[in-house]
Formats: sequence, structure tokens, C-alpha cells
Amino acid sequence: MIKMKDFYKLWSDSTLLTADSFPVLKQLKNLHHLSLSRCYHIHLAALSDLGNMLPSLGFLDVFGFVQDSQLASLKKDMPRISINSRPFSSVARPTPASRLSPSHPDQTMWSRSCRLRVRF
Repeated sequence: MIKMKDFYKLWSDSTLLTADSFPVLKQLKNLHHLSLSRCYHIHLAALSDLGNMLPSLGFLDVFGFVQDSQLASLKKDMPRISINSRPFSSVARPTPASRLSPSHPDQTMWSRSCRLRVRF
């Protein structure tokens, strides 16, 4: 049996999740990595409270619902927490495939350069 306080990482990409769930998260005393990517119903102001609410939190992923222009403000409010620092998370973020040409395929994933090549 896993006790709630023992959680170290928690991922959700539920589009229905709101800040009303934050009091439950507060019970996770050892939570170090929280991924809320694509949780569109959580407002930026509510995220700022997470730093005080979860003292053990070190990493926060908010891909998909916090705009790049808002990240600076959020990082300022939460200086000890690394925000969106792991672009290749376990929560998939679909992106359209594109190719420059058959002889020069696009070698990026989520706008990040990569060397992965698949040959059929």
C-alpha cells in the first residue's frame, strides 16, 4: 500500500483538473516533481501558490497552458522551482509532423533539435 505522503512524482494532463485539487496535493509531503501539462482550467495565479504550498517541490511542468510570455513571471514568483525544464516528459504532447523535403527531413521534436532517425 502506498501512502499519499510517499509520492515523489505526479503527472496529470487532465483537461478537467482545477486548482480545487491543490489542497489534496498539499498532503503530498515528499512531492518533488509535479507535471500539470494541458491542465487548462488552472489559472496562473493559482500556480504561484504552489511554491508555498509544496515546500519539497523542485520541478513543475506546465506545458500547453502557460504561455511563454507568462513563464518569466511564474519563474520570478517561484525561484527555487525549475519550471518546464524537461521538454521530453512522460506526458506526450502531440505535434504535427513536417518535412522540408524527402531528402532533408525535419529533425526536430517540439521545436527541439534531435538526432533520432527511423529507417524503414
